[in-house]
Amino acid sequence: MSRAWIHWRKTMFSKLIRNEGGRKAERLVQRITGISRIDSRYPRYSLALIMTVLMASLILCGCSKTTVTAKSEAPPPLPVQTVKLEAKPLEHRVEITGTLISTVAVDIKTEVQGRLMDVLKEEGDFVQKGELVALQNEENPKLGLQQAQASLETAVAALERVKVMEDHARSEDERAQNLLKSGGITDRDFKAVQMALNDAKAQRRLAEAQIEQARQAVAMAKKRLDDCRVYSPISGEIERKYLNEGSYVDGNALLYRVVDNQRLEFEMFVSSNDLGRVKEGQLVRFSVPSYPGEAFEARIKTINPAVQAVSRSISVRALVPNPARKLKAGMFARGWIVTGIQPDGYMVPANAVWRRANQAPFVFVVEEGTAHKREVTIGLEQPEGIEITQGLKPGDEIVTEQYMELADGSRVAPQS
Repeated sequence: MSRAWIHWRKTMFSKLIRNEGGRKAERLVQRITGISRIDSRYPRYSLALIMTVLMASLILCGCSKTTVTAKSEAPPPLPVQTVKLEAKPLEHRVEITGTLISTVAVDIKTEVQGRLMDVLKEEGDFVQKGELVALQNEENPKLGLQQAQASLETAVAALERVKVMEDHARSEDERAQNLLKSGGITDRDFKAVQMALNDAKAQRRLAEAQIEQARQAVAMAKKRLDDCRVYSPISGEIERKYLNEGSYVDGNALLYRVVDNQRLEFEMFVSSNDLGRVKEGQLVRFSVPSYPGEAFEARIKTINPAVQAVSRSISVRALVPNPARKLKAGMFARGWIVTGIQPDGYMVPANAVWRRANQAPFVFVVEEGTAHKREVTIGLEQPEGIEITQGLKPGDEIVTEQYMELADGSRVAPQS
């Protein structure tokens, strides 16, 4: 029944009460009620009765409208995100932080004195083992090599001359031996011949030693020349560059620091309270800020037996496979040590668990479109969610977000 119709009826009654009477009022009432005749014997009572009936109908119409409106304004079910509770393996963990370190790091230094003519690598460059990384001035070493080679040639020539002298002395000795048998030489002359032979032999040995010395000098000169070219002793990345082209350096000057990031270790620190749960060979999962969302793995290699006095923590190292050299020494890392696996655990998202002061933790379980509050006992708390040890059963449909409108008994529409 429309509001306009109700308003029209009220207006008619007002006119009837204020202005109308007699037959005129009777006709107006007949129009409104549809009653064809009012009892002439009791016109006033009949009119009052009709007015009472009409007022009651107006009240009933208003109540009917209110009821319809109330029904139409009932709140719809609250849309909620849900998840089915299922058993799955859960990792028992020890949370850790630490730093990636290189197990192989080498300082590259100069071997000879001289000026740096070319510094070929920059920080961050990758170098292969045996690759040329710097070049010093070769002028003086080349001159030194030429001088050593000339000295060697002189020593060889001297040896040849001594050999001739030795051959002559040996011939004279043989002749003196024959003369001595026939008495054709005095003892004094014979001894002089022998002394000449011995002197020639000594001169030969000296010349041979000088040749060996000259050869060593040539080898050293060649090495000095070769040392003007600096090569990397390992494959790795240039972590630090210390000198630039044009610098004049002494021998043993530091040029580069090279690290082999293919062989890294994760140095972490574990609370002494967790020492009993940590063992060599356990799996370590970790991440680094440089690669958000990407997980890496390592295996525990060593556990330091000493507890640090200040932090009460223990240093633990794990080997990190890094064949692509994606990870770098010095990176900060955060993760956990997997100390065990529970094959049939139950875990829900962290937002599914409600916590309030002086109350046990609880979740909302959806059953036939209604949310029911369920107290639970929680276990492990991990980034992926919270373990539920008591209070739920497999297959329960859990509300995964904390909605302001949600209460025990709320009608909900799961959106899982």
